[in-house]
Amino acid sequence: MLKKTIIAAALASFVCGTNSVNAQELPNEFASSLQKYYQELSQAERQEGDIASANIFSYKANNLYEYSLPEDVAVYDISRHDINGNKSREELANYRIKLIDALNSGVRNSKADLAAYTQTRFDCWVEETEQHEAGPCRGQFIEALNKLNQPIAAPIKDPVVVAEPVSTPSPAPRKVSEQQFIVYFDLNKYNLDARDLEIIRSAADYSGSSPLEVIVSGYTDTTASEEYNMRLSEKRSARVAEQLQRYGVNAEVISAYAYGELNLAEQTADNTKSKKNRRAEVVVRR
Repeated sequence: MLKKTIIAAALASFVCGTNSVNAQELPNEFASSLQKYYQELSQAERQEGDIASANIFSYKANNLYEYSLPEDVAVYDISRHDINGNKSREELANYRIKLIDALNSGVRNSKADLAAYTQTRFDCWVEETEQHEAGPCRGQFIEALNKLNQPIAAPIKDPVVVAEPVSTPSPAPRKVSEQQFIVYFDLNKYNLDARDLEIIRSAADYSGSSPLEVIVSGYTDTTASEEYNMRLSEKRSARVAEQLQRYGVNAEVISAYAYGELNLAEQTADNTKSKKNRRAEVVVRR
Protein backbone atom coordinates (compact mmCIF):
# COMPACT_ATOMS: atom_id res chain seq x y z
CA MET A 1 0.00 0.00 0.00
CA LEU A 2 1.38 3.41 -0.99
CA LYS A 3 -0.20 5.23 1.94
CA LYS A 4 2.72 7.64 2.52
CA THR A 5 2.66 8.65 -1.15
CA ILE A 6 -1.09 9.06 -1.01
CA ILE A 7 -0.95 11.30 2.07
CA ALA A 8 1.65 13.53 0.42
CA ALA A 9 -0.43 13.80 -2.75
CA ALA A 10 -3.59 14.48 -0.78
CA LEU A 11 -1.97 17.26 1.24
CA ALA A 12 -0.62 18.77 -1.97
CA SER A 13 -4.13 18.83 -3.41
CA PHE A 14 -5.35 20.60 -0.26
CA VAL A 15 -2.71 23.32 -0.56
CA CYS A 16 -3.35 23.83 -4.27
CA GLY A 17 -7.09 24.07 -3.64
CA THR A 18 -8.05 21.49 -6.26
CA ASN A 19 -10.68 20.01 -3.97
CA SER A 20 -12.14 23.18 -2.52
CA VAL A 21 -14.86 25.75 -3.01
CA ASN A 22 -14.99 29.33 -1.73
CA ALA A 23 -15.49 29.74 2.00
CA GLN A 24 -18.56 31.90 1.31
CA GLU A 25 -20.07 29.02 -0.68
CA LEU A 26 -19.90 26.50 2.18
CA PRO A 27 -23.08 26.78 4.33
CA ASN A 28 -22.59 26.58 8.08
CA GLU A 29 -24.86 23.58 8.65
CA PHE A 30 -23.21 21.63 5.81
CA ALA A 31 -19.72 22.49 7.11
CA SER A 32 -20.63 21.43 10.65
CA SER A 33 -22.02 18.08 9.47
CA LEU A 34 -19.06 17.52 7.13
CA GLN A 35 -16.66 18.04 10.02
CA LYS A 36 -18.68 15.70 12.25
CA TYR A 37 -18.72 12.82 9.74
CA TYR A 38 -15.01 13.19 8.87
CA GLN A 39 -14.18 13.08 12.59
CA GLU A 40 -16.27 9.90 12.97
CA LEU A 41 -14.38 8.28 10.08
CA SER A 42 -11.07 9.33 11.61
CA GLN A 43 -12.00 7.81 14.97
CA ALA A 44 -13.15 4.57 13.32
CA GLU A 45 -9.90 4.22 11.34
CA ARG A 46 -7.83 4.95 14.44
CA GLN A 47 -9.68 2.24 16.38
CA GLU A 48 -8.89 -0.21 13.56
CA GLY A 49 -5.21 0.72 13.75
CA ASP A 50 -5.07 2.51 10.36
CA ILE A 51 -3.37 5.67 11.58
CA ALA A 52 -2.57 6.96 8.09
CA SER A 53 -6.24 6.94 7.01
CA ALA A 54 -7.26 8.37 10.38
CA ASN A 55 -4.88 11.29 9.86
CA ILE A 56 -6.27 12.00 6.38
CA PHE A 57 -9.87 12.15 7.62
CA SER A 58 -8.79 14.21 10.63
CA TYR A 59 -7.03 16.68 8.32
CA LYS A 60 -10.18 17.03 6.24
CA ALA A 61 -12.29 17.64 9.35
CA ASN A 62 -10.00 20.47 10.46
CA ASN A 63 -9.43 22.05 7.03
CA LEU A 64 -12.90 22.09 5.48
CA TYR A 65 -12.40 25.22 3.40
CA GLU A 66 -9.31 23.74 1.78
CA TYR A 67 -11.02 20.40 1.13
CA SER A 68 -14.75 20.76 0.69
CA LEU A 69 -15.36 18.63 -2.42
CA PRO A 70 -15.40 14.82 -2.75
CA GLU A 71 -12.07 12.99 -2.92
CA ASP A 72 -10.22 13.26 -6.24
CA VAL A 73 -9.84 9.66 -7.43
CA ALA A 74 -6.60 10.56 -9.25
CA VAL A 75 -4.88 11.00 -5.87
CA TYR A 76 -5.12 7.25 -5.28
CA ASP A 77 -3.26 4.60 -7.30
CA ILE A 78 -6.30 2.33 -7.32
CA SER A 79 -5.31 0.25 -10.35
CA ARG A 80 -2.26 -1.05 -8.46
CA HIS A 81 -4.25 -2.15 -5.43
CA ASP A 82 -7.52 -3.58 -6.75
CA ILE A 83 -7.82 -6.70 -8.87
CA ASN A 84 -10.53 -4.82 -10.82
CA GLY A 85 -8.69 -1.51 -10.62
CA ASN A 86 -9.68 -0.03 -13.98
CA LYS A 87 -13.37 -0.77 -13.40
CA SER A 88 -13.22 0.60 -9.86
CA ARG A 89 -11.47 3.78 -10.98
CA GLU A 90 -14.04 4.39 -13.73
CA GLU A 91 -16.98 3.73 -11.41
CA LEU A 92 -15.59 6.03 -8.72
CA ALA A 93 -14.90 8.79 -11.25
CA ASN A 94 -18.42 8.56 -12.69
CA TYR A 95 -20.06 8.64 -9.26
CA ARG A 96 -17.86 11.60 -8.23
CA ILE A 97 -19.30 13.57 -11.17
CA LYS A 98 -22.85 12.61 -10.13
CA LEU A 99 -22.14 13.64 -6.53
CA ILE A 100 -20.66 17.01 -7.49
CA ASP A 101 -23.66 17.66 -9.76
CA ALA A 102 -25.95 16.93 -6.80
CA LEU A 103 -23.93 19.15 -4.44
CA ASN A 104 -24.03 22.00 -6.96
CA SER A 105 -27.83 21.73 -7.21
CA GLY A 106 -28.30 23.39 -3.81
CA VAL A 107 -28.49 20.37 -1.49
CA ARG A 108 -25.70 21.82 0.70
CA ASN A 109 -28.46 24.15 1.92
CA SER A 110 -31.65 22.14 1.48
CA LYS A 111 -30.28 18.76 2.68
CA ALA A 112 -27.15 19.84 4.53
CA ASP A 113 -26.64 16.86 6.82
CA LEU A 114 -27.46 14.24 4.16
CA ALA A 115 -25.20 16.02 1.63
CA ALA A 116 -22.30 15.97 4.09
CA TYR A 117 -22.89 12.30 4.94
CA THR A 118 -23.01 11.37 1.23
CA GLN A 119 -19.70 13.16 0.52
CA THR A 120 -17.90 11.47 3.43
CA ARG A 121 -19.24 8.03 2.41
CA PHE A 122 -17.75 8.62 -1.06
CA ASP A 123 -14.36 9.50 0.42
CA CYS A 124 -14.57 6.41 2.64
CA TRP A 125 -15.38 4.25 -0.43
CA VAL A 126 -12.30 5.64 -2.22
CA GLU A 127 -10.15 4.81 0.79
CA GLU A 128 -11.59 1.27 1.04
CA THR A 129 -11.01 0.65 -2.67
CA GLU A 130 -7.41 1.84 -2.46
CA GLN A 131 -6.81 -0.61 0.37
CA HIS A 132 -8.60 -3.45 -1.49
CA GLU A 133 -11.21 -3.72 1.28
CA ALA A 134 -14.83 -4.80 0.77
CA GLY A 135 -16.24 -2.36 3.32
CA PRO A 136 -19.75 -0.89 3.68
CA CYS A 137 -19.05 2.60 2.36
CA ARG A 138 -19.86 1.94 -1.33
CA GLY A 139 -23.37 0.73 -0.52
CA GLN A 140 -23.90 3.50 2.04
CA PHE A 141 -22.82 6.11 -0.52
CA ILE A 142 -25.08 4.89 -3.34
CA GLU A 143 -28.09 4.67 -1.02
CA ALA A 144 -27.39 8.17 0.33
CA LEU A 145 -26.91 9.61 -3.18
CA ASN A 146 -30.29 8.21 -4.26
CA LYS A 147 -31.91 9.95 -1.30
CA LEU A 148 -29.97 13.15 -2.02
CA ASN A 149 -31.34 13.25 -5.57
CA GLN A 150 -34.94 12.66 -4.46
CA PRO A 151 -37.01 15.86 -4.89
CA ILE A 152 -38.11 17.66 -1.74
CA ALA A 153 -41.86 17.85 -1.32
CA ALA A 154 -43.32 21.34 -1.58
CA PRO A 155 -43.95 22.88 1.86
CA ILE A 156 -47.52 22.88 3.09
CA LYS A 157 -48.93 26.37 3.34
CA ASP A 158 -50.25 27.59 6.67
CA PRO A 159 -54.04 27.34 6.87
CA VAL A 160 -56.10 30.51 6.67
CA VAL A 161 -57.23 31.62 10.14
CA VAL A 162 -61.00 32.11 10.26
CA ALA A 163 -62.28 34.84 12.57
CA GLU A 164 -65.11 32.69 13.92
CA PRO A 165 -64.25 29.05 13.40
CA VAL A 166 -67.11 26.62 13.09
CA SER A 167 -67.17 24.25 16.04
CA THR A 168 -67.19 21.05 14.03
CA PRO A 169 -65.09 18.02 14.92
CA SER A 170 -61.78 17.71 13.11
CA PRO A 171 -61.62 15.00 10.47
CA ALA A 172 -59.87 11.83 11.50
CA PRO A 173 -56.26 11.61 10.26
CA ARG A 174 -55.85 9.68 7.03
CA LYS A 175 -54.92 6.06 7.64
CA VAL A 176 -51.96 5.06 5.48
CA SER A 177 -51.76 1.55 4.08
CA GLU A 178 -48.83 0.03 2.20
CA GLN A 179 -48.41 -2.99 -0.06
CA GLN A 180 -45.48 -4.43 -2.02
CA PHE A 181 -45.54 -6.01 -5.48
CA ILE A 182 -42.55 -7.81 -7.02
CA VAL A 183 -41.72 -8.39 -10.68
CA TYR A 184 -38.98 -10.92 -11.56
CA PHE A 185 -36.77 -10.83 -14.65
CA ASP A 186 -34.84 -13.30 -16.76
CA LEU A 187 -31.04 -13.09 -16.83
CA ASN A 188 -29.80 -9.83 -18.39
CA LYS A 189 -33.39 -8.86 -19.34
CA TYR A 190 -35.66 -5.95 -18.45
CA ASN A 191 -38.63 -6.68 -20.70
CA LEU A 192 -42.04 -7.48 -19.20
CA ASP A 193 -44.09 -10.60 -19.96
CA ALA A 194 -47.81 -11.19 -19.47
CA ARG A 195 -47.38 -12.29 -15.85
CA ASP A 196 -45.33 -9.16 -15.07
CA LEU A 197 -48.02 -6.94 -16.59
CA GLU A 198 -50.65 -8.57 -14.37
CA ILE A 199 -48.58 -7.78 -11.27
CA ILE A 200 -48.02 -4.18 -12.35
CA ARG A 201 -51.72 -3.82 -13.15
CA SER A 202 -52.49 -5.06 -9.60
CA ALA A 203 -50.13 -2.42 -8.19
CA ALA A 204 -51.80 0.30 -10.26
CA ASP A 205 -55.26 -0.86 -9.19
CA TYR A 206 -54.21 -0.93 -5.54
CA SER A 207 -52.84 2.62 -5.76
CA GLY A 208 -56.31 3.92 -6.62
CA SER A 209 -57.00 7.47 -7.71
CA SER A 210 -54.84 9.35 -5.17
CA PRO A 211 -51.88 7.34 -3.81
CA LEU A 212 -49.42 9.09 -1.49
CA GLU A 213 -46.42 7.63 -3.30
CA VAL A 214 -45.34 4.71 -5.46
CA ILE A 215 -41.70 3.63 -5.09
CA VAL A 216 -40.06 1.42 -7.73
CA SER A 217 -36.67 -0.18 -6.91
CA GLY A 218 -34.65 -2.15 -9.47
CA TYR A 219 -32.15 -4.89 -8.58
CA THR A 220 -29.94 -7.56 -10.20
CA ASP A 221 -28.17 -10.73 -9.18
CA THR A 222 -24.36 -10.85 -8.86
CA THR A 223 -23.54 -12.00 -12.39
CA ALA A 224 -21.72 -9.49 -14.66
CA SER A 225 -19.89 -6.37 -13.45
CA GLU A 226 -21.21 -3.95 -10.83
CA GLU A 227 -21.37 -1.11 -13.38
CA TYR A 228 -23.34 -3.25 -15.87
CA ASN A 229 -25.72 -4.39 -13.13
CA MET A 230 -26.33 -0.83 -12.00
CA ARG A 231 -27.36 0.17 -15.53
CA LEU A 232 -29.51 -2.97 -15.86
CA SER A 233 -31.32 -2.24 -12.59
CA GLU A 234 -31.98 1.31 -13.83
CA LYS A 235 -33.63 -0.09 -16.96
CA ARG A 236 -35.75 -2.48 -14.90
CA SER A 237 -37.07 0.18 -12.55
CA ALA A 238 -37.67 2.59 -15.45
CA ARG A 239 -39.60 -0.01 -17.44
CA VAL A 240 -41.88 -0.82 -14.49
CA ALA A 241 -42.42 2.90 -13.75
CA GLU A 242 -43.38 3.51 -17.40
CA GLN A 243 -45.90 0.66 -17.29
CA LEU A 244 -47.45 2.01 -14.09
CA GLN A 245 -48.02 5.32 -15.86
CA ARG A 246 -49.65 3.51 -18.79
CA TYR A 247 -52.05 1.94 -16.29
CA GLY A 248 -53.04 5.38 -15.00
CA VAL A 249 -50.70 6.07 -12.06
CA ASN A 250 -49.75 9.75 -11.93
CA ALA A 251 -46.05 10.21 -12.79
CA GLU A 252 -45.71 12.83 -10.03
CA VAL A 253 -46.17 10.21 -7.28
CA ILE A 254 -43.76 7.67 -8.81
CA SER A 255 -40.12 7.53 -7.66
CA ALA A 256 -37.77 5.08 -9.42
CA TYR A 257 -34.45 3.92 -7.93
CA ALA A 258 -31.68 1.54 -9.02
CA TYR A 259 -29.55 -0.49 -6.62
CA GLY A 260 -27.71 -2.99 -8.84
CA GLU A 261 -26.32 -5.80 -6.68
CA LEU A 262 -27.16 -4.08 -3.38
CA ASN A 263 -29.81 -5.40 -0.99
CA LEU A 264 -29.89 -8.95 -2.31
CA ALA A 265 -33.16 -10.77 -1.58
CA GLU A 266 -31.19 -14.03 -1.62
CA GLN A 267 -27.64 -13.88 -0.27
CA THR A 268 -25.27 -15.40 -2.83
CA ALA A 269 -21.59 -15.41 -3.75
CA ASP A 270 -20.32 -13.17 -6.53
CA ASN A 271 -21.12 -14.18 -10.12
CA THR A 272 -24.12 -16.28 -9.04
CA LYS A 273 -27.42 -16.45 -10.93
CA SER A 274 -30.49 -15.88 -8.76
CA LYS A 275 -34.06 -15.36 -9.97
CA LYS A 276 -35.03 -13.90 -6.60
CA ASN A 277 -32.44 -11.14 -6.94
CA ARG A 278 -33.35 -10.20 -10.53
CA ARG A 279 -36.36 -8.12 -9.57
CA ALA A 280 -38.15 -4.80 -9.35
CA GLU A 281 -40.05 -4.02 -6.18
CA VAL A 282 -43.09 -1.71 -6.23
CA VAL A 283 -44.22 -0.25 -2.90
CA VAL A 284 -47.55 1.58 -2.96
CA ARG A 285 -48.53 3.84 -0.07
CA ARG A 286 -52.07 5.19 -0.07
